[in-house]
Amino acid sequence: MLDYIKQVAVTGDISKIVDNDVILRNWCSEVAKEIYEQKPEFAIVHVQGLLSAQDPDYISRVILGCITDNPDIYKHFVCSRAFFDTKLTGLGNLYLFRDNRDVEYYDRFTSTGYITVREGNEHTIGAHECDGYIQNTFNQQYAFRREFYQDDGTRDLANQRTAFLLARFRIHGKELTFVNVKLHSVPFEDVNEIAQHTEVTKAAQKRQEQIEYLLSELEAEGLKNDAVLVAGAFNSQLHETQLLDYLARTQLVTKVAKKDDAGNVEAIEHVDRHGRHVTTVEKTRFDLHSIHDWFFRMARGQMVRR
Repeated sequence: MLDYIKQVAVTGDISKIVDNDVILRNWCSEVAKEIYEQKPEFAIVHVQGLLSAQDPDYISRVILGCITDNPDIYKHFVCSRAFFDTKLTGLGNLYLFRDNRDVEYYDRFTSTGYITVREGNEHTIGAHECDGYIQNTFNQQYAFRREFYQDDGTRDLANQRTAFLLARFRIHGKELTFVNVKLHSVPFEDVNEIAQHTEVTKAAQKRQEQIEYLLSELEAEGLKNDAVLVAGAFNSQLHETQLLDYLARTQLVTKVAKKDDAGNVEAIEHVDRHGRHVTTVEKTRFDLHSIHDWFFRMARGQMVRR
């Protein structure tokens, strides 16, 4: 057994680019390039937002085809398995393996448990379920597919698809579980929650409950001793009130509340001493303006340590 197995995991919510074929194919090319340049033993690609497309099955075929038919990917990996769930969760999981001789996938519906991964590509699109994969919608019931955004542009909170799609493999004798997840995707439902200085917004609490549900399901499936990788759309898993307080201290800004005619808070802004907007928080927007790249890139390690 290998002492070290190099792997690459890529995750992306494609809900905003499904209607632009050029951008979608460019994204797939970048994913393939990133994977090939790392030259891993196996790679994981988790996709969210399939149900935002007019034809989710077509979008799934485009993604899988662009990645697995890429010449560099085709030469490096001998097999792949995928399940793109366009019926229930809108999630897609793709796994690529450089050598299939010591790779098995777990199928709880068989008597043998683990099944050897065959050479070549085995992709399932649009089925209600797939051998070896577990779907879960956090106990939400969906009768039919609906768009998260309605025709008038408002958010349909009752029908956003939050879910996870789980797959389990035995690779070189080690059990690994991969979870594609999409959590509650509204950063907050009312900016007044932040103005009132609530410790945790309702939306953040919802995401926390979904994470706890996921952990309980992993334990119920008997996976607590597996190595578990969760990669997906966590959707602003920030405690917004604490974040704004932190930014106010570190960026030396003034906090300003904008109110409507009825006296309700419409927005909260951070303004620096030069009058520039540093942060704007509205009901449908959380904008970090010029420090966006600093916060999500250069300062990533600092924020994790804090």
